[in-house]
Amino acid sequence: MEYRALGQTGLKVSRLAFGTIPFKLREIPVEQGAELLVSAVEQGINFFDLAEMYGSYPHMRAALRFISRPVVVAAKSAAKDADAMDTSVKRAIEEIGVSPIDIFKLHSADTLEDLDRRLPAWETLVKAKSDGLVRAIGVSTHSCKVFEEVARRPDVDVILTILNKADVGILDGGCDKMLELVREAAGRGKGIYLMKALAGGLFFSTAEKAIEYTLSIPEVASVAVGMQRIEELIFKVSVAAGAPIPYSAKMGAKAAKRRLMIRDFCTGCGACIDECRYGALTMGEKKPIVDEEKCILCGYCGFPCPVLAIKIM
Repeated sequence: MEYRALGQTGLKVSRLAFGTIPFKLREIPVEQGAELLVSAVEQGINFFDLAEMYGSYPHMRAALRFISRPVVVAAKSAAKDADAMDTSVKRAIEEIGVSPIDIFKLHSADTLEDLDRRLPAWETLVKAKSDGLVRAIGVSTHSCKVFEEVARRPDVDVILTILNKADVGILDGGCDKMLELVREAAGRGKGIYLMKALAGGLFFSTAEKAIEYTLSIPEVASVAVGMQRIEELIFKVSVAAGAPIPYSAKMGAKAAKRRLMIRDFCTGCGACIDECRYGALTMGEKKPIVDEEKCILCGYCGFPCPVLAIKIM
């Protein structure tokens, strides 16, 4: 596994980061998740992307009992004001059991208006860094406009952003625009790592190529991908390391039972229903309903989704 400097933070991170959102979506128990995190370290991963809303702090705490080598822990919070962010930082330190936290981010700032409204929360992160509670601070975003804005700010150390070749989920622009911004921000010394390389699982059938694409961008320090089974972990680590993929891992990753999930923040626009050529989606009271007997998990319904609410898990 290759390791790279994360901007000017002084942190070196594995090219592949462990994204923990599946722990929430699949309701993975703490001990099971911790075992997978320990296995990730054994496979060479040292970078873990957690979030308050993922509920993954206890999994990391349990894993750290069995991890002797240094790891880089990134947490994030959707807090809107100063008091809420202060509580979030203290909660992360307590629940993960580490201090300082390596990286703490403003979670999912996706419009300039939202970024402005959350300025008090950001100022709390700046203070947390000066007080030694966190080493580096940053922002996660799906928006080109927000990325461009925060990349200009000298107090932003790290940016987690979305990038995939199909433009899925990239707001206010596409892959080419985001790629241009990533390169400019890296040139300013920002630490850049990516999310949604697999477009929320929509690229699971071409996962190898999708991960290789994001890893081929020299300005990107790491790519965070969700993992929920040991076979999936070995598969993705092998891709990141440029190593042959063990047959058992390849077959195990493909054989894992998956389903189409439509998350609660779906806007109910119906674009996915129009896209589905198998009649597997119908509109429910608030969001589409999936007919699992008709759904073939092709993923095409997710491409027109304006808020990336559709995942294959």
